Amino acid sequence: MGNVAYVTHPSIFGTLKSRLKDATGAGGFIAETGLNGYPAFRTNNIPSEMGVASDEYGIVFGNWADYFVGQWGAAELIADPYTLATTGMVILTVNSYWDMGFIRSESFSIYSTK
Repeated sequence: MGNVAYVTHPSIFGTLKSRLKDATGAGGFIAETGLNGYPAFRTNNIPSEMGVASDEYGIVFGNWADYFVGQWGAAELIADPYTLATTGMVILTVNSYWDMGFIRSESFSIYSTK
């Protein structure tokens, strides 16, 4: 199947870690080590604009082998010894150019919830 996993916002994952699977509590929590037997990862990079309300966060389930992250161009390093010269400091600016996207969008399911 590839690299199948969930990715969600930490606030959603925290909620799932505290919700019981059943009323008796014998089944444990919805998210203990993962979700539905798949790995689950958390990131603040999941936007809140994925849902209808502004406080909704997304859950993405998919085959991450069908997603790419690539760097193009070279990393650029600029040293500025003048701006903070009176304090004896140097400002370093690094520019790096990246792109990402779906190779096969059918491999992903996106859902939003509170």
